[in-house]
Amino acid sequence: MIGVMIPNVFAQDSEIPAWIKNNAGWWADGQIDDSSFLQGIQYLIQEGIMVISTTETSDSSGSEGVPAWIKNNAGWWADGQIDDNSFVSGIQWLVSSGIIVVEQEQTQPAVTGEEIQKLADEYWACWIKDPIPSSSCFGYDEDYAIGGIEKTVYISSYDVVCNTNLCGMKLYEHYDVDVKLEKFQDENLHKQLFDAYVSITPKQILDEVVFLSIETDGYGDPSSASVSRDELNPSKFTLRIDPIDMAPDGSVNEQFYKSAMIHENAHILSLGSSQGDNDSISSGLYKKPYTEFRKVFQEKTSVCANYYSYSPGCMNDTSYMNLFFQEFWVDIYPSFKWLFEFDDRDEFVDHNALFYKKYKTQFVAEYATSNPHEDFAESFTAFVLKEKPTKSAVKILENRLEIVVSTSTIAGQKILFFYDFPELVEMRDFIRSNL
Repeated sequence: MIGVMIPNVFAQDSEIPAWIKNNAGWWADGQIDDSSFLQGIQYLIQEGIMVISTTETSDSSGSEGVPAWIKNNAGWWADGQIDDNSFVSGIQWLVSSGIIVVEQEQTQPAVTGEEIQKLADEYWACWIKDPIPSSSCFGYDEDYAIGGIEKTVYISSYDVVCNTNLCGMKLYEHYDVDVKLEKFQDENLHKQLFDAYVSITPKQILDEVVFLSIETDGYGDPSSASVSRDELNPSKFTLRIDPIDMAPDGSVNEQFYKSAMIHENAHILSLGSSQGDNDSISSGLYKKPYTEFRKVFQEKTSVCANYYSYSPGCMNDTSYMNLFFQEFWVDIYPSFKWLFEFDDRDEFVDHNALFYKKYKTQFVAEYATSNPHEDFAESFTAFVLKEKPTKSAVKILENRLEIVVSTSTIAGQKILFFYDFPELVEMRDFIRSNL
């Protein structure tokens, strides 16, 4: 006999969140698994929305799983065919049978700051492809390459629903894919990727993500992950993940993947709808030879001094991105060129290489020279993973080039920029504690 907590009734003056009923309906229809639904019920118990009292359970271990009648109850409850108390009686049985376990908080051994920093350094080294051996960081292996992928292939997609401190994913569609990609159309793998993302993503950012797209442009090609404004809900974001880059052998390349998610979250943080006037340029115009896009961009920049981002439009004066730009890009921006300013991509690559050669000591990594947004995202990633710069120089190995980061360098000052915002320091602590 094991002592546990059993919910008797819902707490007075407490409302069941609507998302719990949504989850119940999806669970009854087989659109989310048992684990995802039971996490929501555990949340109700732990938050005191279900009143709980100490009692003893039966000898059942819950090994037989969730009975079908419980799922039927959930579906009826979601449809309003039975009341809350009838639904609760089923949940009480799940707890008393040990299928739902209300865990008591346990004291965990303290992790020292030095241990966290050692792990964070490994993540950074993996992210910038410094070949330091690590069991959680996989080096490039051409054996993982899959031929015949010449453009983006959509594999699967999911609606993302986040409420309070829980996030779930609901299958939207599995797309027709070639047999060589079928192993990446694995919902268990997708859930691993999503759960790992949720684990290191602050709620303020999670609330901005409404859609998950699993897609690939081939192993090792430019885009391993990205974010963009959602087509149906332009004030929110779609997160795009390439499973071949992130889990080439079926297991998640954890250090590279989580570092990439920190980088993408920096884009959500800096390019969200609250950061600008959202006078964006239609993505349909962004196609070769970029003539129309270039024209519209020039028109918008002529009437807005802070128009250097075609996602949120004209940046607010106090936005993270504008403050970062005003401090670090005003002087060098005249030397910078966007891809859409060239008819030939090779010309852009050549120009960008010269730009990097001239200003590389001002950046924490080479990719940061791509544009102001990537500089912000890379600098934010360094802010999260690297130690706070001091007067003593810190060397960051970037593609085997040693970049010195200290309070006296612009690269170091870019990292220090984020320390001026208490909410970002809080985000840093959260992410580092969940690496």
